[in-house]
Amino acid sequence: MKTIKRFVLSVMTISFLLACQSESKGQTPEAVKKSFKSKYPNDSDPDWRKDKNGNFESHFKKDGEHYRADFAPNGEWI
Repeated sequence: MKTIKRFVLSVMTISFLLACQSESKGQTPEAVKKSFKSKYPNDSDPDWRKDKNGNFESHFKKDGEHYRADFAPNGEWI
């Protein structure tokens, strides 16, 4: 019984680690970061997400309000 529990725990741990690894592969291109910085110079730490179309979404707060800005992989604001 202990062997089954350990196996299940190992599989869950490996699955979690692989899921985290695939998230980090979609790193934000420098062109996108530069475009964001030029458009929002006072906001230096957005959370980045890649949408299903391959565009990058920045999520950030400004004056206590939540905002989102979308950018194409080439840095174009969309």
